[in-house]
Amino acid sequence: MSSKVYSTGSRAKDHQPSGVECLPLPEANAEAIDFLSSLHEEELQMLFFSETLAMVSDTGEPQGELTIEVQRGKYQEKLGVLTSCLFVHAFSRGFLDKMLCGNSLLGYLSEKLELMEQHSQDFIKFLILPMERKTSLLKQDDQLAVTRSIKEGEEVKTGVTSFPWSSIKGFVSEAANLVLLRVMAWRRMVPSNARFLALDTEGKLCYLTYQDLGFQTIQVDHQQAEVFIVEQTVHSEEGIPMSCQYYLLSDGIQVGSPRIKKKKERKKEKAKAHTLTRLARRGGAPWHSDLTVAVAAEHNCPTHRPKKKNNWRGPGREEGRRRAPMA
Repeated sequence: MSSKVYSTGSRAKDHQPSGVECLPLPEANAEAIDFLSSLHEEELQMLFFSETLAMVSDTGEPQGELTIEVQRGKYQEKLGVLTSCLFVHAFSRGFLDKMLCGNSLLGYLSEKLELMEQHSQDFIKFLILPMERKTSLLKQDDQLAVTRSIKEGEEVKTGVTSFPWSSIKGFVSEAANLVLLRVMAWRRMVPSNARFLALDTEGKLCYLTYQDLGFQTIQVDHQQAEVFIVEQTVHSEEGIPMSCQYYLLSDGIQVGSPRIKKKKERKKEKAKAHTLTRLARRGGAPWHSDLTVAVAAEHNCPTHRPKKKNNWRGPGREEGRRRAPMA
C-alpha cells in the first residue's frame, strides 16, 4: 500500500510558489455572527433528540437508513478539564447503484456552535477501486487544524491544513449545520443575508448561505403536514456552488429528501444519494462505526447513549418504521 503525505500552513502561505499572491481568507458577515450569538439555553433544550430517516430509491425500494442525534455532553480538554458541550452524531449506511456506501459524523460544539472537535468518514465500495475519505477538525490553541485522508484502492493521501482561529468566526461545521437546521425549523425563519463560513469538498474555507424557500404541505404518516424548506449553498471559490434542500417540521425533524443542484444549471438535478424519508424518532443512535466508537471512548461523553426514548410530536405519532412519501 502506497502512502503520500502533504502539509500546508495557514492558507498554505509558506508553500505558495514564488510570485503567486496569497488571497485573503473569506470572512463571515455580521448577520451570520449575530445569528450564532442569538442561541440561548432554552432553545437548545428543544433540539436534543435522535431521529432516523429511511433511504429509498426513486421507485420506493428501501436502500438504507440515516440517523441524526443531538445531545448534551461533556468534552475533555487537553488538560483533562471536562467542559459542557453539544454532542452531534450522524450515521448512514446504504447502497448506491448496488454498491455499499455510508458515512459517519461525530462532533463536539460549544453552546454557540463553535467547533471543539469533529471527525467524519465516508466510503463507497466500488468494485474496482473502493474509496474512503476521513476528515478531522480540531481546535489547537489559536489554530483550527484540518486533517484529510483519502484512500483509493491501496493508495492513501493525507494532508494537514491549519487556519488561524481568529479567521474562522462564523464558521459552520457539518455538525453545527445539523443543529442550525433544527434552530431554523423552530424559528421558522432563515437569517436574512447571513454569510457564514464552511469548508468545501477540497477542505478550503469558503462562504456558506441559507435560503428560505417557504412552506409546503406533504403527506407524513398518512396525514398532511406543513414543512419548512431550507436551501443550503456552499460557495466554493474554485468550483461551482452546490446546494442542498432540507424539508423540516416545526420541531426540527427532517421529513424530506435533500436535493442537490449545480447553481449554473436551471433544472434541478436529484443527487445520486437516495431520497430520505422520515422514520419515527427513537432514542439513542446506533453505534456502527469504529471511528465514532473510538472517539466516543476517548472523550467519555455520558450522553452518547441516551436511555430515554423521545416520542415524535408531529403528525402521526405511531411508533415503528414508516416511510413518509414526498407529495
